[in-house]
Amino acid sequence: ASLPSVKSKLAPASPARKSSKHNGPVRSFGERFPIYDGRMPFAIEKYQNLPLVDPSDLEPEAAVVAVFTLGTYVNGGGETVLSFNIQDVIIVEDVDNSTASASSVTRSVPLW
Repeated sequence: ASLPSVKSKLAPASPARKSSKHNGPVRSFGERFPIYDGRMPFAIEKYQNLPLVDPSDLEPEAAVVAVFTLGTYVNGGGETVLSFNIQDVIIVEDVDNSTASASSVTRSVPLW
């Protein structure tokens, strides 16, 4: 898919919270993020209506969608560093460990 067609299907970004010094990530460092259960069909733009799950329900090899903001900051050495700031996680498929392989995860949710 071309970028304009994909971009038109994405929900508008929500404004980031602003501190008095700079624009930071939407979630603070160390702040917990919600984990949604997307193991049933859902509209990606309405994922926040999905039920929340306990972090212990997240299997190590589950297929997820990680919603993140992309940012930069200047480290102590004066270098600009790229940061991926996780905002939400959506579990879209569990892996059956009895038959798991790289190709055994199937997506039950069409993203587009």
